[in-house]
Amino acid sequence: AMYRGAAEIYRGHYAVADKLLHDVRRTAGPDQPAVIGKALWLLGVSQQLRGAYDAANHRYLEARPFYEKAREPENLGAISYLLAEALRSSGQIPAGQSEALLGLRLLSPFRRSSHLNNHLAIVAAYARADGLSHAALAIMDEVLDVAPTLDRPKDIAFAHLFRAKDLVVLERLNAARAELDEALRWVDRIDAGPGHDRALADVLLVRGAIEGAEDPQAAVHTLTDVASVY
Repeated sequence: AMYRGAAEIYRGHYAVADKLLHDVRRTAGPDQPAVIGKALWLLGVSQQLRGAYDAANHRYLEARPFYEKAREPENLGAISYLLAEALRSSGQIPAGQSEALLGLRLLSPFRRSSHLNNHLAIVAAYARADGLSHAALAIMDEVLDVAPTLDRPKDIAFAHLFRAKDLVVLERLNAARAELDEALRWVDRIDAGPGHDRALADVLLVRGAIEGAEDPQAAVHTLTDVASVY
């Protein structure tokens, strides 16, 4: 039921997912804290994907003590990552920053963790929002240290893309172009489909923005390609 609930969330069948996950929570025994924690985690994701950030945060906070009882620090770190993301989306920046720092402390030992990879990207987003482009760039270096261990080319492509954006802000355009070239190399390794096409468009959008100031004709060509995807 847990795995089916997760699958239904990502199909957008939230009511079906919620029922399945509530059933998991209700039937799990007191000796299964990690199972209860995961059900609450997924109930939070179900709310977050609908834009109900406060409801999502409530579920994530409910999940935390169950992972503490289960003594699962990586999943505790994942809860902080989810909270940091949802709090940022709902404009609760100070609380989100606190969770971001807690998540870093909990996840830093897990260098091959997808949760660490995802969380570093959120921490970088907080740095950018504070105008700390150099800090964001350094954090994306950490992402590039972690992402290759996960065999997820999309993560690596987006790490290079965000580094390129940070470099544009710092007016280091040649370095930004090099990052975009590297991002495109990794986009080519993403399986064909909407995920590949969207990643390609995101990279080309930044390239088009750089070209716009120097070679408007090239920018028009690049942005036309982007428009065909969006």
